[in-house]
Amino acid sequence: MGSRARRAAAIRMLMDMLGFLREDLDDESFKLVVQKLGYLLQVVGGLDLGLDFRWFSRGPYSKGLASIYRIVRDVDVSVLNDEDREKVLRTYDFLTKIFDELETMNVNEKVMVLETVSSLIMLCRDVYPRPVEPLSELLVRKRYIDPGIAERVWRILVEKGLC
Repeated sequence: MGSRARRAAAIRMLMDMLGFLREDLDDESFKLVVQKLGYLLQVVGGLDLGLDFRWFSRGPYSKGLASIYRIVRDVDVSVLNDEDREKVLRTYDFLTKIFDELETMNVNEKVMVLETVSSLIMLCRDVYPRPVEPLSELLVRKRYIDPGIAERVWRILVEKGLC
């Protein structure tokens, strides 16, 4: 299986499990979800999708995912092997625990939490130079993020050893 189909299938499976495919996401939110889930599948799930992420205005971004936006909704997830599926499930469990702890209800809140989680993890481990205070740095870079939610996400990530 090609890496493009595998990437799309893993992201599609996770999007479906989290309920994002049942939502009517606008184009920008859809792309943001694809980018953040791709990053989290690699970093949290341990699924090597061969993606290189850089920091962009909305957090982790990979050019390698920009080419699959159109196929994510329709790709056949049966191309994933059992190990891939296990890593998708690991990422799903991680995110649902965060959504549950934050009592995240609607899709817009979930998208914002995804952006917050992935951005904080990236600031903790994948940017250079690493900020001394990743949470403070996040709130400076992204003034639109709710500080209360960011602080709660920060505590969860520290507790889980991701920051």
